[in-house]
Amino acid sequence: MPGLPARVITLKEKFLAAFSKRDLFFWLFLSVFAFQLLLVILQCRDLVDDAYISARYGRNLTNGFGLVYNRSPADAGLERVEGYSNFLWVIILALGFKLGLTARFIAQFLGVTFSLASSALLFLWVRRETENKWLGLIAAAMLATNLYFAIWQVEGLETPLFSLVLIATVYALSLERNWTANILCLLFALTRPDGILLFAVIAAAQFFRLSKEPMSRRRTALGWLWFLIPYLAYFLWRSIYYRSLLPNTFYAKTGLGLAGLREGAIYLGNFFINNPASLVLILVIVAGAVWAKQLSFSIKVSLAFCAAYLLFLLAAGGDWMPGFRLAVPLLPLFAGVGMILFGSQWLSGKNEGKDRGLLYLVTGLALALNIFSVVRYRATKSHDQTWHRDQSKFYVPAADWLKKYVWQDQTIALGDIGYIGYFANHDRIIDTMGLVDRHLGRLPGISSLTTDLDYIFNQEPFCIVSLEHRYPDGTVIGHSEFDRAIAGDARLKMEYRKATEIFGWDSEELSRTDWKKRTSKVYFIIYLRNLP
Repeated sequence: MPGLPARVITLKEKFLAAFSKRDLFFWLFLSVFAFQLLLVILQCRDLVDDAYISARYGRNLTNGFGLVYNRSPADAGLERVEGYSNFLWVIILALGFKLGLTARFIAQFLGVTFSLASSALLFLWVRRETENKWLGLIAAAMLATNLYFAIWQVEGLETPLFSLVLIATVYALSLERNWTANILCLLFALTRPDGILLFAVIAAAQFFRLSKEPMSRRRTALGWLWFLIPYLAYFLWRSIYYRSLLPNTFYAKTGLGLAGLREGAIYLGNFFINNPASLVLILVIVAGAVWAKQLSFSIKVSLAFCAAYLLFLLAAGGDWMPGFRLAVPLLPLFAGVGMILFGSQWLSGKNEGKDRGLLYLVTGLALALNIFSVVRYRATKSHDQTWHRDQSKFYVPAADWLKKYVWQDQTIALGDIGYIGYFANHDRIIDTMGLVDRHLGRLPGISSLTTDLDYIFNQEPFCIVSLEHRYPDGTVIGHSEFDRAIAGDARLKMEYRKATEIFGWDSEELSRTDWKKRTSKVYFIIYLRNLP
């Protein structure tokens, strides 16, 4: 009515009005990302042991000791050793420490953020390639419901950064932003050494793509300098700083020979068996790639990189950690390429209505398999679940004991150096597994299966920590070759006394002799040097 003041619209009414106009796609999009956020956050428990190796490097850098694991690297036996394989992630951790944040907060906050960003970029890439927002949403849902992708986003290692930069690079190629793609390739190679495979694949694809255009090929080759110059500068710096062409982890983790190929085949086989949705997507990808008349450049690069990286994992012997950490970054590519090829082959032109049912069947099956894996993981207890979620219970009691009874400047010989090295915080640890020890890491064969007791005893550690597995039948076996060898060495009995033993964890291993699972209880046996 004239003369009456207009009613003030409340914030609540504005909110409801805005959301009442949203369509089904909006709510499904929101639900996918909400599910992913919930799944990743539910996995935010303990970091894995190796994450604290990187964290100790980052903390020492922040505190002015350099990019080293052991402090005072100028002392004898404390040379700089590149015992990490995730340079960019270590630098990010160091920046977080500079801000006063904890390792766990930095790793898990960024892991959750990078996880959502990966799904967002995956959606944008698929939507651009197919011009279909629904296929983009399905691809994002494939990633959001994948158990192993969620697990490794918050375990404290570089996996979420590696995954994000990979999908960002592919999306940049789809946008034909080659300069951006070269910079992202640089970040990818700095995150993990094997990341250089992506640049090699892209450069080769660009070279052959422009075989009939010499001027364009020349401009593209000049663009490669955005990657090559900074990467070569980094490579030169780390080679001088660590006096080694390759990271020490390369020497420590390789050397199995033909047995390594067997382990790689087992690793990849188990990855696909435990990721049945990925098998469905692989079938879609193979069929789509065979029948496609033409593939976009970003798809060609994605397929070539997946093939190259799977061959790398086969040759490298996979990874010993449960959960397929090294293969997880390929999951966004499987989901993206699968949906793009599906859209181009089965949802185009006159076949769209006919084949929409096939889309529902394929995607429904893949999503159901992912959801089933999540429900089974959450509902049942398993060794893998405990390993991924509760590692502080494995190591912190031993770290607390060492911090209490061993002075900070006294040397410890120890195998599992993550939690204990970070929380006990002793200046020097002789890594009996060889990851951060140049001599032990470069012995012939994989470092956990080799040792040099003379080298270790000559350094006169004040404390020796051995790990042993105790099986139900009474059998006792050392955790690594060092643990097995030192148990029967006379010098241990003559020069050291057993101070304590601390329960670590319940273990489960797959025997390579009869292929049966074995359970054991793992104990830390701590020895201290006899006083004169």
